Amino acid sequence: MRYIALGGGSEVGASCNLLQMDGTNILMDAGIRMGGGAAGGPADALPDLALLQEAGGVAAVLVSHAHLDHIGALPLVHRAYPTVPIYATAPTVHLMRVLLADALKIMSIKAEQELECPLYDPDLVARMFARVVPVPMGGSVMLPGGIKASFFPAGHILGAAMLGLEGTEGRVLYTGDISAGNQRTISGMVAPDFAPHLLVMEATYGNRLHANRQREEKTLAQTVAEVISSGGHALIPAFALGRAQEIILLILAHQQAGLIPQFPIWVDGMVRSICQAYLNFPELLRGPLKRFINNGGNPFFRDKGHARPVTATPMREKVLAGAPACIIASSGMLTGGPSQFYASRLVNDPRHAIIFCGYQDEESPGHKLLGLADDPDAAITLGGVETRVRCRVDQYGLSAHADAGELASLAARLRPRRVVLVHGDDGARQALSQTLADSKQSVLTPENGQWLDFSFRRSQRSKFTVGPTQRRDNAVPVHRRSDPPDLGVLWDELVRRAASRNKLYTAEELAALWFRAEVTPEEQAQVVVMLEDDRRYFAADWKHPYFYRSRRPDQVAADRQRESIMLGVPHLPGKLVLVRDGSGAVRAGICYDVDELGFYAWKVGREGTWHPAESLLEVVGPWYEPGAAEGSSFKSESDRSAEPQFEGKAALQKTRPAKENGAVEEQGLVLDESAVRAEQKQRLHRFLLKVQPISRQLKPGELWEKMRNLAAEPVSAGRLLTLLGLDQDIETLTALAWRLNTHPDYFTRQFTPGDVPLYACCAHVPREQPGLDEEMIDRMEQNAALAVTEKLFGPESGLYRKGLDLLKGEITLYFHFPALAGALYEQQIEELSVVTGWSVRVHPEAHHGALADAARQILPQTWQLLRNPSIHREDDRVSVRCEIPPGEEGAAVELVRRFKELTGQQLVIETPGGDVSLGFGGAVTANGAAGEIDGAASPAAAGPGDAAMEINAAYAVIRTVLQQAGAVVYKVGKKRDGGGEYIEISFISPDVGERYREQLEELQKQTGWPVRINPRPNQNEIKSQVRSALDPSWGLVKEPGFFEKERLVRVKLKNPPAGDDPRWVALVNKISTATGYTLECINI
Repeated sequence: MRYIALGGGSEVGASCNLLQMDGTNILMDAGIRMGGGAAGGPADALPDLALLQEAGGVAAVLVSHAHLDHIGALPLVHRAYPTVPIYATAPTVHLMRVLLADALKIMSIKAEQELECPLYDPDLVARMFARVVPVPMGGSVMLPGGIKASFFPAGHILGAAMLGLEGTEGRVLYTGDISAGNQRTISGMVAPDFAPHLLVMEATYGNRLHANRQREEKTLAQTVAEVISSGGHALIPAFALGRAQEIILLILAHQQAGLIPQFPIWVDGMVRSICQAYLNFPELLRGPLKRFINNGGNPFFRDKGHARPVTATPMREKVLAGAPACIIASSGMLTGGPSQFYASRLVNDPRHAIIFCGYQDEESPGHKLLGLADDPDAAITLGGVETRVRCRVDQYGLSAHADAGELASLAARLRPRRVVLVHGDDGARQALSQTLADSKQSVLTPENGQWLDFSFRRSQRSKFTVGPTQRRDNAVPVHRRSDPPDLGVLWDELVRRAASRNKLYTAEELAALWFRAEVTPEEQAQVVVMLEDDRRYFAADWKHPYFYRSRRPDQVAADRQRESIMLGVPHLPGKLVLVRDGSGAVRAGICYDVDELGFYAWKVGREGTWHPAESLLEVVGPWYEPGAAEGSSFKSESDRSAEPQFEGKAALQKTRPAKENGAVEEQGLVLDESAVRAEQKQRLHRFLLKVQPISRQLKPGELWEKMRNLAAEPVSAGRLLTLLGLDQDIETLTALAWRLNTHPDYFTRQFTPGDVPLYACCAHVPREQPGLDEEMIDRMEQNAALAVTEKLFGPESGLYRKGLDLLKGEITLYFHFPALAGALYEQQIEELSVVTGWSVRVHPEAHHGALADAARQILPQTWQLLRNPSIHREDDRVSVRCEIPPGEEGAAVELVRRFKELTGQQLVIETPGGDVSLGFGGAVTANGAAGEIDGAASPAAAGPGDAAMEINAAYAVIRTVLQQAGAVVYKVGKKRDGGGEYIEISFISPDVGERYREQLEELQKQTGWPVRINPRPNQNEIKSQVRSALDPSWGLVKEPGFFEKERLVRVKLKNPPAGDDPRWVALVNKISTATGYTLECINI
């Protein structure tokens, strides 16, 4: 056996490896150099293909993955050997078409602009693809000379494979580029079930250990957000294949989680085409991404997402001139493409940033820019123009290559006889070579063009060799080879063999186990289709979906039971159902779709989710009629022969359902599925708000007693409704069914597939009464609920803060101007409650800073503001003191009107002379919390009259009159404002003071003084009265909470009384009478 690196041996780039085995020449990869360009022109970008000719040509070509440094020279190899087949995984073949088409375009541009000769033309590339043969990931092919080639997942990019070669002279594993850790798009590589004599392994990062990936991703996202919030653009040059997709997904994920703000994400260059290619191979992507694509979604450019493609060259100028954004563009080393254009425009501005996330060749502009980052006088040439480096330059470790520790672990796991290190510079290869040598590995680091000779004895074949012939079991199969494939029979054979239960199988190996011979491509394809269509017996491995594992017998038995249940409910879509969710709680939902093992249902506070069949507790009845805009009145599905037909309030409007991802066509119109889904969930939410009080009336103990006396045999929920004499409507039926399924300590449930559930009383009533009822309406996870809030209310809404009360299940929205926001966004507030299952409250107090800013902005520039605006939170009023130019006083009324429209609050404008502008609510009547007793038109606005009492005499009269009226006066004093002097009387609260309006009006006349009520309550006195009045046995936990705007005092008690406890009711009334405030306990 002989091996030579034609390129990519002592370097990163131009990977091209020739193996001579069993008299057959096999070429593994044929790439080009991707750095800053060689001095000698295009020829220096190529591997030494002349050595290939000297070696006698090639019989087959294997491709590890689709990066140009591994495929860029393939058309030249094909031109020299046009009949030779080229093998690669299906995704790699697809991506090769995209990358080589882009390479042709770049060559054409250079031919015109720089008179550079193209390496090849489109016709040659088209002829080459006629010789390309796709191979399934995890599959194998037979090469000339009887050599078997296997493709193992490498984890580097989509479709990347390690190549295993097995012949009579030994076994060889060529890693190509590998990545051990999971990425957002694909899973990391796993050591193959293969024992190579020779391991040809990459050493890109042989002298480095990667930083923690999650931390690097988080820091990258925060850096991008920081740059954008400062008004700059953040450019991320990224390799179009692999890195770009990871970066798009991680930025979007951090935005969706609310960890960074929303901002535009522009995607430019070949990245767009690669993203589209990923959508064609969801089966090779990680679980969440696979499901999203299978449901019709585009994870990179979502309909409502912030990532958008740059579709034309003129758009680039608009992107740079537009709002600060994140720009993800190829190439990753700034060697050309859109990234070089953007970099040349951003590098000279300190507001912007250029952030690298991948490998940088030593000759590339990206590597040079990183080296100049800390030099204030540095300059760099980009696109032929020399520019000073003034922008921020950062680098984060998001590599898709294994690091030194991971490479050493792979070598230790495989235990090869020899290791050849390639695809790395001298420093990386020497460092990794020393690490492996310390572990007693025999390591070689050849230069390009250096032949290596090996001789391995076949007697040392490892027990880990791959292929169906090596995975035989001694047990005799029960099926005949001529039988058509049956996964159930094959599964049954394998699970009865102890040695086979935990093995991973490729589709090819399962086919070989059935047919017991070399498998034809047609037979293998037949088994692949069966594995995709029928997941009951073999499950794709969660980490590597092209491997399959036998499912456990209990899992198969559970699925068979689920099939039986689903066959018994053939018309489930469109029904209102009760389900038991993963936490064990009983929830109501609307079924909108089914499959063989379960059903999909919308629930309040949750997206449409799949439920296993056994979670179905009760089919309450029709909710909508699939495929029809009109429907009939409700009829229970339970015990059809005995159930009444529900009419009146139970008759529900029937609405056509929407698939979870799609649209509904009705009367020639296309309806947005999200709007239909939201409407259904809003209806469900309103419906459950009606059901909830009914369910609380159905006390489990009382229900158990009545049911024991009325039903000797198990009965359906619908039949029990009649026996108990309850209202014959869907709300009551839902409440009853929910109660029966929520208390297994009181009631038993019997169910036979194909029949309705039956309920009976437990033999003995439990000794302890059940605790507090769980909520019927489910709540969305808090971070997800906050993300929904962010989407519903844009920046223009003035929402500046969101609060969550986990105990009450309440979201509090803080708007700059809540009086207006509550009305303007009423629909969004209702939708937020429906979608999340949380109750929603708008904080009633306006943002003081926003009010002050609004007051400043609304005043004309000619008006001089003499002091900062004053915020009077007690009566929703803002006052400003201004120097108004003569003749402009009349504008005040219009300004007040505009301020009211903008903020919902009153604006009071005062002048230095003390005159309050008229006509805009400068004073409030006695019905308000403050102001003169007689309102704005009262003569009191001019201060005390000439016949006013001496001030101390006035005080004495006021105290005497109010004391005789039963009032408690805390303070009487003289005050002054723009209208002059007046007397202010302080009660425990202004609400209590309003009870003495007649006496105050009479006192104003009697004393000759304007009389006002202090608008602020005596907070300390109110809380003191509450503390003194509480029963000590209740145990006050902390200081009472005081909420002036809501006229509320809230307490938390260790041993709270019942809400209808006479002592508590009396105390609430007492506090209300004494203070005008409502007393509330948060844990009653």
